[in-house]
Amino acid sequence: MGKKVLSGSMSRRDVFKLGSLAAVGVAGASMLGGCAPSAPASSAPASGTGEAAAGENASGLPSFLVKPAEITDFAETKDYDVVVVGAGAAGLAAAIKAAEEGAKVAVVQKESVPSSQGFRATGLDLDKNDKATQEAVVSYMMRNSDYRPDRSLLRAWTSNSGEAIKWYRDILHESGVQDDPDSYSTFELDCNGYTASFISAIPETTFVNAISNVAEYATSHGVDLHYSMPGVQLVVEDGNVTGVVAGEEGKYVRFNAAKGVVLATGDYQCNNEMIAYYCPDVLGYPPLEIGRDGDGHRMGVWAGGHVEPVGHTKMIHDIWMNSAPYLMVGPDGARLTDEHMPWWKINTIMRPIMKANADSPDDARVWSIMDAQYLAQAESWAQHDSALKAKEVPSEKSGVMFTADTLEGLAEAIGIEPAALKKTVDRYNEVVAKGVDEDFGKDAVYLAPVAEGPFYAVQRDFNWGLSATLGGLVVNAENQVLNDDAEPIKGLYAAGNTSGPFFGSIDYPMEIGGLSVGRAITTGYIAGRAAAKA
Repeated sequence: MGKKVLSGSMSRRDVFKLGSLAAVGVAGASMLGGCAPSAPASSAPASGTGEAAAGENASGLPSFLVKPAEITDFAETKDYDVVVVGAGAAGLAAAIKAAEEGAKVAVVQKESVPSSQGFRATGLDLDKNDKATQEAVVSYMMRNSDYRPDRSLLRAWTSNSGEAIKWYRDILHESGVQDDPDSYSTFELDCNGYTASFISAIPETTFVNAISNVAEYATSHGVDLHYSMPGVQLVVEDGNVTGVVAGEEGKYVRFNAAKGVVLATGDYQCNNEMIAYYCPDVLGYPPLEIGRDGDGHRMGVWAGGHVEPVGHTKMIHDIWMNSAPYLMVGPDGARLTDEHMPWWKINTIMRPIMKANADSPDDARVWSIMDAQYLAQAESWAQHDSALKAKEVPSEKSGVMFTADTLEGLAEAIGIEPAALKKTVDRYNEVVAKGVDEDFGKDAVYLAPVAEGPFYAVQRDFNWGLSATLGGLVVNAENQVLNDDAEPIKGLYAAGNTSGPFFGSIDYPMEIGGLSVGRAITTGYIAGRAAAKA
C-alpha cells in the first residue's frame, strides 16, 4: 500500500513530536489533509473576546482566540431576518425551519457545494417514551460522556429530536431521497433499566449525498443559498449580533440579520492549532473532511462567546465496527490489550503504534485474529454482553479481511513475522486453557482459543482518518450562544458541532447509533425555530 503523507511543511512524525500547547503557534501554519490555515497570527486571553495586536503574544495562547480588526468596507449589503453560516445537516435544518416559521433566510457556505457527513440520524420517539424514560436516556447519555455535558442540552435533544428527525425524513422523501431498505429505522435500547424507543432517518444514498437534495429543497422553499461565500466575521452592535460579513477581501458582503445568525460550520478537524489546544489526543490523525477549520467557533468567540472546556471528544471510527473480544495483535504480532472493549475506543490504544509508524502510517495496523469458530464464540459472548452481536467477517473483497488455512499463511498475508504470530497465539491458547488471563486480565468469559483453521485476520484501522472533533461554543437549550457570564448573546445561535457541551468523553459514544447527525439536525431545528421567533 502507498504511503500516506501530510500536506504542508509538517510531517506526521513532526506532528506526533508536538504535544498539546507545544504544538500551538507552529501547527496552525501547517494543516493536515489539505486544509488551509485561516486563523490570525496573534494571541489573546482564552475566554471572552480580548483584543490584541499582531505581535502581542505574551500569554502564549493561540491566535484563533484573538478578535481581528472590524471589517467596514463592503461591496454589497443584503438584508435578511435569519442568516445561517454553513450548509450542512445542522445549517440547512436551521435554514429550512426558520423559513417555515416565516423568516426571510440566507445561508452562506464556504464551499461551492453543501457538505454533510454520516449514514444515520437518530432521535428519541416521544410517542413511545414517557417522562421517566426520557430522563433515563439523559442519565444514560451523561454517563457515556463522563458526566461532562450540560444536562439541559441533552434534555433539549430528547424533547425535540424525535419530532426533528420525522420532520427531516419528510424533507428527504419530498426531495426524492428514499430510505435505505436494508437498514432499520426504529430500535430499542436499555437505558438505566428503561426500554427507550428511537427513530432514525437513514437515506439510501447516505447524508453525504442526500445533502444536495436537501439544499435544493431549501432553495425551493424560499431559502437563499450563497455558495463560495465563507463567513468571516460577525457584525456586533451594542453587544448584539446583527449580521455576518462573508466573502473575500475587497469583495466582502454584509448580510444583515434582523432576528439572528446561526453558526453551523461544523467542527475544527482541519485546524491543527485548535486541535493542539482543545483536542491534542488526535494530533497526527488526518482529517476526513475539508474546510472544517473552526470558522464558527472563532467567530463566536470574537463576538463574546466561549468554547467549552478543553479535552474535547474525538470521533475516529474503525473500518470494521465490531467489539467482539477476539485476540488482538499489533504490527509486530504481539498481543496488545484486554480485548473486551468497545470498538470505538480501540483508536486510543493505537496512538503508540501510530507514533512508531509516523513515517509509514499504512504500517500502523492492529489485527483481530480468529479461527473457524468465531461466530459461535461471538454468540456465546453475546449472552454476557448484549453489545457483542455475532457479525459476519467482512468479505475478502473489502480489503480489510484476510484468511488462510494455517497461522503461518495468515501471518504472511498480513505482513507479520509468522514465528511472532504463532508465539502469540500459542501463549494466548495457554491462558485460555487455564481460564486465567495472566497477561492482561481479560474476563475469562471472553477467552476463546485460536486453534481451528481456517484462520481470519481483520484489520482494525484508525489511521485512515478523523471523522470529527466534538466540542463547540457554549449554548443554552435554545442553542443561543452564551457569554462568559452564562448570558445569551442576543442574535447569536450555534448548532451541530459548532455548539456544546453535548459530549465529553475521550471518544464519541456509539451506544446510540446515529446520535451525531441526529444531534446536528435537532440543534439546527431548535436554533432555526428560535431565531425566527426572536
